[in-house]
Amino acid sequence: MSLVVQDARLRILAARIVAQQRWPYASSVLYSLKPVEVSHEELSTMGVDSGWRLYYSPKFVLEHPVEVIATALIHECLHCLFDHMSRFAGFSSRNKNANIFNICGDAHINKVIDDDGMPWGGFNPVRFESLTKYEVSSSKSTEANHELIQKFLKENQEEFDQNQDCGSAASGGNRDYELETDDSGNPATGEDSKDIIRDAVALDVEKHAKGQGKVPGELSRWAESRTRPSVDWRKRLATGVRGSLAKTNGLRDYSYKRPSRKQDAISSYDASIVLPSLSPSGNPSVGFLVDTSGSVSQEELSLFANELLGVLNAIGFGGKISVIGCDTRPSDVFFVKKAKDIPNLPLKGGGGTDLRPGLEKMRDEPRPSITVIATDGLTPWHELAPDPNSDYIGLITEESAISRVPRWIKPILIEGDKVD
Repeated sequence: MSLVVQDARLRILAARIVAQQRWPYASSVLYSLKPVEVSHEELSTMGVDSGWRLYYSPKFVLEHPVEVIATALIHECLHCLFDHMSRFAGFSSRNKNANIFNICGDAHINKVIDDDGMPWGGFNPVRFESLTKYEVSSSKSTEANHELIQKFLKENQEEFDQNQDCGSAASGGNRDYELETDDSGNPATGEDSKDIIRDAVALDVEKHAKGQGKVPGELSRWAESRTRPSVDWRKRLATGVRGSLAKTNGLRDYSYKRPSRKQDAISSYDASIVLPSLSPSGNPSVGFLVDTSGSVSQEELSLFANELLGVLNAIGFGGKISVIGCDTRPSDVFFVKKAKDIPNLPLKGGGGTDLRPGLEKMRDEPRPSITVIATDGLTPWHELAPDPNSDYIGLITEESAISRVPRWIKPILIEGDKVD
């Protein structure tokens, strides 16, 4: 091993100590990354693979002070903690792009680092300020920002002009410089071990914060979601929709169109008595009420629509969904069968928020057996359900509004999609 490489490796080790001094609660992940040297032509900075091996260019490491390398180390650690690789793999976008996802993840991570005042030296990292033309925002998730950039590129027929490679830990896919998973010299970290490390860091973050230590807000929220996880809102939506439609499918109406199977028995007693038979009540129907006052973004609407249609398709629902938008006045009723059609409907509104007229119109016109409401929850509500024969599910994006939701609505807090 050359002196240059030895020097670079020592700088990596020194930078890890500096990073640990800044964020002592990140020790578990910092010391789990196994340093692996690669050529500058293969990787010009640093990156982490799916097995949490840390690849670095000696040239890059030697060009920057140890304090800056420590910042870069923390950046790579956050890709691992935020599990960007698995999130990209599970991302349902048809046109997902690993480079764009990497850039969006970098922007979120670098904001956390900037907010904590860490030095970058002469190195110029990805920031939201360099992505302003795409209308991305730190308040949106990496997935949502990815969609905004893709939408801009499609509408403006442009190519994405930024490139970043933080390794497969940032967006999946194997790089040419990355080792095999079963490499004997540098074995990959297994999925179970990753979860153990994430849990350890989350607990250390909370312990540090309780001791009056300084912790970035984004990291604190991540730790809380890790140590006190809530049931995935998607699972709650699926459970609610399945339960409501199963109940609706079980309803029956009495009809005299055909005789009851018990008619022969009753006729022997009194032929003047005619019993009705049980008949199906008809196919269940689904309504989707969208808060158009500005509290539900187009990205969220697309997400909710896809999840709702996904649940309905999975349980064999073949009908149409009646969609109404409402701020203080309801829109027309639109009937759709595909999730992609919902965001394109003329549902735009503005001003105040009062969903009661929309709920009343939904009751009066399509009269669905289940109504899903997408809103921040900051609206007046009816004291009683507008339609006692319908089930109501609320997709609520504002946590503070949950306590205001009436009992006739099954509230589901949407969380996790706006983080990192």
